[in-house]
Amino acid sequence: MRALIWAMTSAFLAALLGLSAVKLMERAPAAQAIRTDQTDTLRAFPPAVRRWEGLIRQAAASCNLDPALVAALVAAESCGDPRAISPKGAMGLLQVMPYHFAAGDDPFDPADNLRVGVGVFCRLLGEASGDLPRALAAYNGGPQLLRLPPAAWPAESRLLAARVLRHLEDARVGRPIRCP
Repeated sequence: MRALIWAMTSAFLAALLGLSAVKLMERAPAAQAIRTDQTDTLRAFPPAVRRWEGLIRQAAASCNLDPALVAALVAAESCGDPRAISPKGAMGLLQVMPYHFAAGDDPFDPADNLRVGVGVFCRLLGEASGDLPRALAAYNGGPQLLRLPPAAWPAESRLLAARVLRHLEDARVGRPIRCP
């Protein structure tokens, strides 16, 4: 499964960055969404993201995701700012659209935002049959992207997927991650 995910990830990045899949495979560890036992991968993230480490680990565990993947998504979406609001109305750490929240949820509460955002991402990852770049693009641009080839994804969705995958790779090799 790990090799399949990496093959899909490398093909996506190769198309996006104009690199050969072989070069990518030589340079990077396999990207995977499933939970790993690496406990130190969050050290590479900036303090604004690490501040939420306990909640990130809890949300990741609820869906059996790698906490570094959730932290990478937080870094790419909000750089750890729980009050972030996008021009399109997405809110909080994971930039979740308001219609995903139930009555009583607070989109700006980090625990609620991570719970709801990771739940949305988890559903998309399942619908994408574990295709991490596709699930990331759909998280950004909507579930309709699950049915489209990467070349048809909006630039913003392609960039978010590439940014999250880069953050994930950086975390796994201990390279410091900077927020945009």
